[in-house]
Amino acid sequence: MSLEPNQSNLQSDRSNSSLSYQVDEGDIKLTGFIDRFTVPTLVKGIDISRISIEHLVIDFSAVEKVDTAGLAWILKIMSQARQSGQTVKLTAIPEQLVNLAEISGVEQLLVSL
Repeated sequence: MSLEPNQSNLQSDRSNSSLSYQVDEGDIKLTGFIDRFTVPTLVKGIDISRISIEHLVIDFSAVEKVDTAGLAWILKIMSQARQSGQTVKLTAIPEQLVNLAEISGVEQLLVSL
């Protein structure tokens, strides 16, 4: 089973955060801010268990900001994929995400599975 292309946009009233994402088969394209205001939309909108593609690609090339909530979300997605026997490739990982992972001691977890 594969998902049809899906797109969602979020404008948070609590901040200037905005996020859009597109899921097309196993490709997930993120745009904008991945922070504590926008991560709940990702959690509700992207269900790895419904993506039947074995190799997932998450593209961060259009991400402007990531905070610790974004780091927690990507680690959760990678864990879910691993449990489902899928691999995850992260592309254009923002330096901010790498720095957060290093500070948290989980940088090796960002390596593609």
